[in-house]
Amino acid sequence: MTTFVKATYYPNERVAEYVTAEGKRLLRQGGSLCWLLNNCGNLVAPMRDGKPAPKKTRNYVGFARAGGAGHHFFMFSSYESGREAIHRT
Repeated sequence: MTTFVKATYYPNERVAEYVTAEGKRLLRQGGSLCWLLNNCGNLVAPMRDGKPAPKKTRNYVGFARAGGAGHHFFMFSSYESGREAIHRT
């Protein structure tokens, strides 16, 4: 299974880019935001000094700024890690 170590979300294009340790890239476009981010619970990071400040959340590989309120949603390395994060909250 591919392990992603970094993720970036491009809100204007609605594209999520995932990067492996070897530098390979996966682009996801279209679909729902939760599918793009592997975040089926739409978990958002708490904010501190204008930056995301996650405490207990693990296995995320990036943040996606989306939504009218400027939420920073977690981007997880896989659908399974996103599901596990829901059960830990």
